Amino acid sequence: YLGDLEVEQPLSLADVQNGNAERLSPQDNLTEEQIHVYQDRVVIDLEGASWSRFTNTNSMDPVFDTGANGLEKAVDKPSDLSVGDIISFKHEDADGIMIHRIIETGNDDQGWYAITKGDNNPKADPGLVRFNQVQSVLVGVLY
Repeated sequence: YLGDLEVEQPLSLADVQNGNAERLSPQDNLTEEQIHVYQDRVVIDLEGASWSRFTNTNSMDPVFDTGANGLEKAVDKPSDLSVGDIISFKHEDADGIMIHRIIETGNDDQGWYAITKGDNNPKADPGLVRFNQVQSVLVGVLY
């Protein structure tokens, strides 16, 4: 407890200019114990892991773009996902798999849903993403 003291919170210049106090961050999906770095290889103990690559849509710049490698994991239930997570999902308006950040979650008469948005897009994606559309959650990006 800090009483009536005002604590200075660091912000980046970009955050101040854009009026954002904090950016959405994914939840931690890997522990240090799951990552093993050796001189000749890196081993990550991650059940349900898959590799992904990205197309040049610029929607998630600067987090990732063409040429980056993604590491994703399967999710079993909606509670495995949080606001800030980046998910890959099937979307009715896209031919392939989309990968955007969850900016809001909720429940309605059809169950769990997420509202998603590309970090570099001005607006949220149209429609709600249902859990059965979710393919996986991004746990790492390797450049």
